[in-house]
Amino acid sequence: ISEKIKKEILKNFNIKENKIVVIPCSISKIFKKKNKKINLKNPNILFVGTAVNKNLERCIESIKDLDIKLTIIGELKEHHKTLLKKNKIKFFNYKDQSLKQIYNHYVNCDIILFPSIYEGFGLPILEAQAVGRLVITSNLSPMKETSGNAAIFVNQYNVSDIRNKIMSLNQNKKKI
Repeated sequence: ISEKIKKEILKNFNIKENKIVVIPCSISKIFKKKNKKINLKNPNILFVGTAVNKNLERCIESIKDLDIKLTIIGELKEHHKTLLKKNKIKFFNYKDQSLKQIYNHYVNCDIILFPSIYEGFGLPILEAQAVGRLVITSNLSPMKETSGNAAIFVNQYNVSDIRNKIMSLNQNKKKI
């Protein structure tokens, strides 16, 4: 599904490189562009997934004290809830969502925050771009390939970098 996964297969298995072809993922036809004026003063940030590789803890730390609504899709663990409450973050949590409900979360958000520390492809990037939303994602493969030049890249391990990129959106709104 990505060059990154192809390299991992070649590294871990005795397979000839010419036997592996990268076929990128596609998204559902439901993800259509939906124009929306972006609220950069009090944005609704969508965060998809709660597994360890999704990097939710650092994202929570990065938006502490910012006027942000955080919409999280996925089952929150107790330590996530504790961290959200400790940092006084306004959040909404949804799990077991239909494709239509997920689409509506993309439509209603202003920004997708996807600074994953590991992915095979990064479908939320394509879904967000199809709907026409800003994407902030990790500066690593495969997110760089999936998003092309149409994303803001962060160091996924650096809370300050994630925070600064979110804050810079309001300062650079004429460029958006």
